[in-house]
Amino acid sequence: ASAPAARAIFGLTVGGGQEIGATDAVIHPSYAADGRNGADIALVRLSTPLPNAPLALAPEAWIDAAAIGRIVGFGKSEDNASGGEKRWADAPIVSARCDDLTTDGRPAAAAWGCLEGKELVAANLGAPGADTCKGDSGGPFLVANAPVSDDSVAIDMSAFALGGVTSRSVQSLSTCGVGGIYVRLTADIRAWIAELAAFWGEPLAAN
Repeated sequence: ASAPAARAIFGLTVGGGQEIGATDAVIHPSYAADGRNGADIALVRLSTPLPNAPLALAPEAWIDAAAIGRIVGFGKSEDNASGGEKRWADAPIVSARCDDLTTDGRPAAAAWGCLEGKELVAANLGAPGADTCKGDSGGPFLVANAPVSDDSVAIDMSAFALGGVTSRSVQSLSTCGVGGIYVRLTADIRAWIAELAAFWGEPLAAN
């Protein structure tokens, strides 16, 4: 995305929130158009700081230990619904590194269509459930350094950190609710973020 086309919405709806433009928008140099190379991520430098402090980048140990991830976005709530309203949900992590076997013995990479070591998968096994949908790509996948319960909306968000970025549906299906693939914040991704943030003179939040 070019800087003039990039923007951030701070609020609960696209039309009703504070819209902040960008001075820079940088796509990862290894990005592929189909999003299947573990680099489906971009960084945007806002022209004005957001009112709230940013979340920190999650250590990989947090991602590996997390049982669920918190997904947030302005996308559709289901296939035929409209988007534009910010929603969140907690989705079970079924493969934190895409390097294990599924419950039926298949390699995760083949079963889900994810990239080993660079992506993670969150899905409800056996039935459709909490999931990202069209319009959520590029949004945050959060993990907590503490157990998260169903009433976790009341949990202090300082317990969360950014563990990944929404990429696409499992096996690139067009149906929402079957599970999502998220770019994992690997050491390489974290280093790229840190390098670009330092170039911009923007400090990263500490854990």
